[in-house]
Amino acid sequence: MDKSVPFAEGSYIVERAILIAPDGSGVALKDALIEVFSDPNGNRVMQGRGFVRNLALVKLLETQERVDLLLDLGEGFKYLLERPTIQAGKVFEPKVESVLHFAPASPIIRLSEEEFNLRCANVVLKE
Repeated sequence: MDKSVPFAEGSYIVERAILIAPDGSGVALKDALIEVFSDPNGNRVMQGRGFVRNLALVKLLETQERVDLLLDLGEGFKYLLERPTIQAGKVFEPKVESVLHFAPASPIIRLSEEEFNLRCANVVLKE
């Protein structure tokens, strides 16, 4: 994945992160962060995390087989992770949030501001 990680090593605050399904439904992540580091073989690796409302994530995944992740790192830095690897807690209380971990499963796609905004505008967030 080294060549497909378009960031230097370090930590990056994510201004907006949304898991989105093909039907336009989605779940927002809060306080998301990505980290880029070198693995033991010297390859650049990216992983991230953010808080998610568990019940909303469960509702999304009950009806959808695929979710993608939209990442907004600020002006001019908008990305799409197709079918990222995700891992989250398993508490299903309505108001409980836990950390969701994510990592790219395929090359990271850079989006234009217009494409990113269009995708976000059509998302119906699950609560």
